[in-house]
Amino acid sequence: MAAAGDAPAYKDMPPRPTKEFILRNQNEDKYKKFFELAAGPKSAEELYVLEKDPNQMNNVADQPQYADIRKNLSEQLQRELVQTKDPRALGDFDHFNRHCIPTGAYTKEPLAIPVRMVHTYEGD
Repeated sequence: MAAAGDAPAYKDMPPRPTKEFILRNQNEDKYKKFFELAAGPKSAEELYVLEKDPNQMNNVADQPQYADIRKNLSEQLQRELVQTKDPRALGDFDHFNRHCIPTGAYTKEPLAIPVRMVHTYEGD
């Protein structure tokens, strides 16, 4: 367990040279935005207008002009999750926090990857 004041481990990021670089340079103006994109807090939902933002760098999910689109896409996703019996849609929110080990048994050790919804919108 990390002691108070310890830096976050960023366990959802694989140990790669890019991770080391971005963490080492996170306070430099030139790299702050990249650190936020890679390791900063994430919204519960993301929405990108591919026509204007093909690299999906600017989340517009909280912008009022996209509220109806976000709502429609969220409802469409929820219907699909229920239809395909996704455990989260059926109330088993812990399902993906257990992972299978080679014996086929499950462990309760949580995964570090948060569950988020990412939508894309082609634009008008």
